[in-house]
Amino acid sequence: MEISHDLEQLDVLRKKGVLTKEEFDKQKKALLDAQIGASASSGQKQQLIYVLLAFFCGSLGIHNFYAGYKGRGIAQLVLTVLSPLTLFLSFFCVEIWVIVNIFRINKDASGKDFLPCRGAQLALGWIKIVLDVFVIGGVLLIGGIAGYTSAMQRFRAYQILDYAAHVATVNYARSADFPVPCDALVSDAPSALDEADCMVLHNENGAVVLMKGLPLDVMEMISVLAPSQTVVDGDTIGIQF
Repeated sequence: MEISHDLEQLDVLRKKGVLTKEEFDKQKKALLDAQIGASASSGQKQQLIYVLLAFFCGSLGIHNFYAGYKGRGIAQLVLTVLSPLTLFLSFFCVEIWVIVNIFRINKDASGKDFLPCRGAQLALGWIKIVLDVFVIGGVLLIGGIAGYTSAMQRFRAYQILDYAAHVATVNYARSADFPVPCDALVSDAPSALDEADCMVLHNENGAVVLMKGLPLDVMEMISVLAPSQTVVDGDTIGIQF
């Protein structure tokens, strides 16, 4: 039902003094109520409900199920559920898709216009953009920091393994059976060994390089990279060669 003409006529009557403000507000409310009732009886979907569902549950596609776009809803739901398999890349894509839905979808699947609510559509759309930028940016930042930290731990662990192999080779025929600063055995020791002491022992399997005072995270990474060669005891790690 088109009521814009009726509202304009009411406004003209109010300006001419035919209607008081109270009468104008009463008749305006009656027209709007009639519009809402007619829309409800004809099965017209409300844009406000669609936008709210997209804002709070968009990644599950519920807003598209509400509007009758079952294929889109199922696609968004499946992409979100499977997002851990794609390192959450598909989830980020769904979030962008949902934002596009908020701004662009104004009709249901049957082609009927939504009962409009343009202000809420724009406001919630922009709020979602801002929230997604902060959330996705934060996740990427945290993931980048964690990835960089893990890569540095792995790099230092490989440096120490290479150093230990060199120490074991240099001292293959003799034991350095007392702890000394690691760079006293072989110069240019990795920086992770600056506060560590090293010694070399021999057993029936070859040489064992003992290191004491390594950072715990580095020792754990060495154990992961060379589990069959390493033994950790407190703040000391032994590497068999």
